[in-house]
Parts: sequence; C-alpha cells; structure tokens
Amino acid sequence: MSLRSKMVLLFLPLFLFCAGLLLWLSHRAVHQALLKEVKARGLWKLEAMAAATAAGFRDRDEQKLLPGLQSGQETAGGAYAMALDPSGLVLAHTNVIEKGRRWRDAEASRVLASDRPVFRVTQLDGAPVLDISFPVWARPKAQGEEEFLFSPGPAARGSKLGILRMGIALKETLGTEARIFRRILGIALGTGILFLGMSLLLLRRILRPIRLMSQATAKIGRREYEVEVPVDSSDELGALARNFNSMSRALAQSTVSREELERKMAELARSNSDLEQFAYVASHDLQEPLRKVASYAELLARRHRGRLDPEADKFIDYILGGVARMRALIVDLLTYSRAGRLERGFSRVDTGVVLNGVLENLEATIRESGAEISHGPLPSVAADSVEMTQLFGNLVGNAIKFRGPSPPRVRVECEARAQEWLFSVRDNGIGIDPRYAEQIFVIFKRLHARSEYPGTGIGLALAKKIVERAGGRIWVESQLGRGSVFYFTWPMEGADD
Repeated sequence: MSLRSKMVLLFLPLFLFCAGLLLWLSHRAVHQALLKEVKARGLWKLEAMAAATAAGFRDRDEQKLLPGLQSGQETAGGAYAMALDPSGLVLAHTNVIEKGRRWRDAEASRVLASDRPVFRVTQLDGAPVLDISFPVWARPKAQGEEEFLFSPGPAARGSKLGILRMGIALKETLGTEARIFRRILGIALGTGILFLGMSLLLLRRILRPIRLMSQATAKIGRREYEVEVPVDSSDELGALARNFNSMSRALAQSTVSREELERKMAELARSNSDLEQFAYVASHDLQEPLRKVASYAELLARRHRGRLDPEADKFIDYILGGVARMRALIVDLLTYSRAGRLERGFSRVDTGVVLNGVLENLEATIRESGAEISHGPLPSVAADSVEMTQLFGNLVGNAIKFRGPSPPRVRVECEARAQEWLFSVRDNGIGIDPRYAEQIFVIFKRLHARSEYPGTGIGLALAKKIVERAGGRIWVESQLGRGSVFYFTWPMEGADD
C-alpha cells in the first residue's frame, strides 16, 4: 500500500467523523434556537391569556374562560388551549367536549405540582406539538383585592388558582428547521469536496519530492553517488532536498573506501598494541636502573645520615621517597600493561571465593581501619581469576582507603540482569563529586594529593580495562560525603568448558 493510500485511510475517517459531528451540532443548535423562539412566543401569548381569563379562573366560569382561550389559540396558531384547576380538572377547553374531564396522563402529576412553566413536546394526531403549561397565582393586594399573576417568582407566590395549557403545532417550525439544515448540509458538502480536493493536491505536492528522494536513495545504495533531486520550493521539503543533494555530493567526493577504513583500523590496532608493548618493556626495563638508584640512595643514607648538614639529609629523604613512588608507579604500570595481553582463555571462576581471597590479602588493612566487609550471594562467571582478583582488590581497597571519620562499611552484591550480572561495591566513605565520575577511570588521574591518600592513580583504570575486556561496563554513583557505589556488569556466558 502506498503512502498516499495510507494517509487517505488515516485522515478520511477522521474527516468524516468531524464533518458528521459538526453537522449534528449545527442541527442541534438550529433545533434549539427555533424551539426557543416558539417557547418565547408561547410565553407571551399565555401571559396575555392569563390576563384575559383572570375573572374566569376566579369564578371557575367556562363562559368567561373560553373567549380568552379561543383568542389565544388563534393568535398563537395553537392546536388547543385549556384551563385547569389545581387538581387537573378541565374548567374550559377550546374543544368543548373535553370540559369536565380530568388530566390523568403520565406527566400530569409532575406538571400539576410544578411551580414553574413546563414545556413538553408531544404528539397530537401524529403531529408534533409543543405543550406549554403555566401555573396561575393570586396574591392579595393591600386593599384586600386580588391581583392575578402569571408564573410569579418565589417571593410573589400566593394561592394557586389553576393552570393554563396550550399546544402549539410544530409542523411549520420543523419544516423551517429542515430547510435550514438542507442548506447547511449543502454548504458542508461543498466545503468538504473543496477541502478534499485541496488535501489531495497538497498530498501530491508533499509526496512527489519524497518519492524522488526514495528513488535517489536507491541509486546511492547501488553506489551511484552522482544523483540529485530537483529543488522546486523554499519550504521544509525544499530544505530537505537541498540537504539530500549536499549529502550525495559529499558521498561522491569521498575517496575513503571501506577497505581504506579497515586498513586504518588495523593500523590503529597495531599502534595500540605497540604502545602496550612499549609500556610493558619500558616499565620492565626501568626496574633495574631504579633498583640501582634505590640501593645507592639507601647506602648513602646509612653511611652519611647525620654526618652531613640537615639540608643534605632532607635531600636524601626526597630521593628515597621519589624512588619509592617511582617503584610503585612502575609496578602498577606493568600490571596495567599486562592486563589483557595474556592469551589464556576465560574459565569458570567463583567470585565469592575470589572475594574471600581478596579479603585475606587485605586482612591487615581491614584490622587497622576497623572495616566491616559483607557480601551477598555471588555467582560463578567466565573470567580470568588473576584479573578478577585485581578487580575486586582495587574496588574493595579503595572503599577502605577513601574512608570518612567512621569505620568503613563495605557491601558487595550481585543481581542477575538480562544476559549479564550486575555487581555493586557500596561504601560509606568520603564520596566523589559527580563531575569527576568519568575522570576517575582515566589512568594516572587523581582527585587527592599523595599526602592525603597514597596511590598511583592506576587502580580504577586497570579495573575498567579488565571489565571492558570481558565485554562489560563500569561506572560509579556517588555524592560528596555520602559514600559511593561502584557498579560493573559481567556477561553470563563465555567460559571455556
């Protein structure tokens, strides 16, 4: 099915629904307006009839009531007119055979009990009639006489004398309503046809450039980059066509093929491998001259400390401190460069056993800091046991190192997700500013001075390298002074059986 057909099927029912709703509302509005006019005319006629029949109501005299009823019926174009007492007994009726009967239909009790005018649309000999019933009241005047009031408000009520009831034929009104509705329907149909025609023209104008771009896209898929679509407007479609042409020209001018891109990626991989090899060799080869520097610096300190001036002793301490930091840095750099270089495959590793081994290694630190380490059930995963030990060692060690004034509380947990495990290491330490949540995983990146917290700034970079080598992710959620939670994911599959 074409896009044009889909849009027509989408908008046509909506248009028909809106048009039908508009016609129904228009018909209802016309009906209510005409009926309101008939009601107002009937009210006015009944008010005149109430004045003309006042004496007849007072005396309950048919001869006095009948002329007013007949006159009101004729001038209002009514079908009938009658006067009833409060119980529903017909005192006078323009159809004299109805006199003396009692009104007993389903609506009689409600209308007779009403203190307000009641309007009803009924049928008389199969024709619609608006039946209007009005209560007539009497209120004593100051001199003791009575005045007759036509449907007074609550403050003016006196005794209820009876009800004036008149039926007004609605045939002419309904005929007028039908003529008006036919005109509205004709206008709506003409407007709808015009709207549909304009919509189809607009749809064609919108779809034409889209169809042309679809054809041009197919050519680009066949590596025919020298293709353009015509730009015949300055609106959004024209802008889209211009952008498409710019894209096709850029593709045509591009000389980098997929083979060239793959070659560059291979060169980048070789370059990264060479850099890792260089870091490994450099860190390994630097250990021997560093050992000599350290040996001679320690020998100098043993033989001459205290024999030279205090400033010389201070310089010796600087040398020894620098050598110690350099040794730690080289060891960490060597560990980082080794991560992922070994070609041994993953095997099934029990992370609970690995964590217990890490806690044994950190026993002295845990005892010194008063740390409390706990963990939930931990799974077996496909991993390198050495790297997994380094990963847990760095995360738990940092949780103890970066502690606050209270003893460290560290909780290690794991939960199963879709196709992966989600590990978390939660602590109550000093926390991390969220602005540095990404930077802490960069090698050599430190947020604190060495005098505050020792270290080389490689631990979290090593953790990230180990996790990403396994196909997982690592991140931290933390606030300053509120502790940290380090999360990392680990795939559920991949062990060598």
